[in-house]
Amino acid sequence: TNNFKANGNASVSDTSRGDATVTLTPNKTDQSGNLTLNSQIDLNYDFDMTATVQLGEGDGISVGFHTGNSDQVGRKGGSLGFATLPGAFGWKADTYNNAGAGNEDIDPTTGYPYFGSDPDRMNQFGAFVTTDANGLTIDTDKKSAQTIDSSYTELHVYYTAATHTLTITL
Repeated sequence: TNNFKANGNASVSDTSRGDATVTLTPNKTDQSGNLTLNSQIDLNYDFDMTATVQLGEGDGISVGFHTGNSDQVGRKGGSLGFATLPGAFGWKADTYNNAGAGNEDIDPTTGYPYFGSDPDRMNQFGAFVTTDANGLTIDTDKKSAQTIDSSYTELHVYYTAATHTLTITL
């Protein structure tokens, strides 16, 4: 746990086994949290991460990489802690069907939504995401979207630097 920092509503608790339990958000509304490395990942090199995941009743989880400060936390709710992160790319497991952004999910200054509608006929799905040109909105690659079972427990993230390819397996 010395290499990581909890931000926003996230917390880290060490266990007696020497590993840690990370709670990204408590079971409350309007929460957003993340776990970041203390130093940024150099995307000129491959990396491999595996985590055990337990999803509660929230909107889902995202794995994101961005050029901003490592302690920056993205928007809550349907934004999955990803929207508003500058130049971000990653993957999300979206476990709550959103027809589109509600009034509270629209940036009051620009009028841009923080997220768009989910892919058709997918209540729970995984998909690659970026923040679009306005730097606010999650752009979901709907072609990459696949239905998922939210009871999965292992999330494997692998990045290949030579091809700039992010691979996610559940």
